[in-house]
Amino acid sequence: MNNKLDRHKTAELKSFALTMMWAIPLLFIVIFPWIFDSAARWESLFISIILGSLYLFFPRGIAPFYRIWMSIAGVLGWINTRLLLGIVFYCMILPIGFLLRNLGKLHYQTNPDKNESSYWIKNTDKLDKEDLERPF
Repeated sequence: MNNKLDRHKTAELKSFALTMMWAIPLLFIVIFPWIFDSAARWESLFISIILGSLYLFFPRGIAPFYRIWMSIAGVLGWINTRLLLGIVFYCMILPIGFLLRNLGKLHYQTNPDKNESSYWIKNTDKLDKEDLERPF
């Protein structure tokens, strides 16, 4: 069973190496120089060659690069999630809520009866068999 986990981890490391072998040169030789109007960074090919050699001859040697990359990705993912969700909430959901509230189109009670002990509203409609088969 341990051997199966080792093969899975090695496959994951190899997949990471293959992705980075083409992504790093693409970024530093093609995309960044084009966007920032700067010189191509040919040193990135050296990193690609190292990853390719490790991919072919010693896949476990990719592990330190993988750990560093995943720790950076974890931090960026944590930041981006909060940033993007905050932007979506404040730019989309909050204005829609204000608009619906001002137009009186909300589908929930904002001021329930103070004498009631619960917010539950009993359904007074008679249910058929078809209502249960197709609830929506």
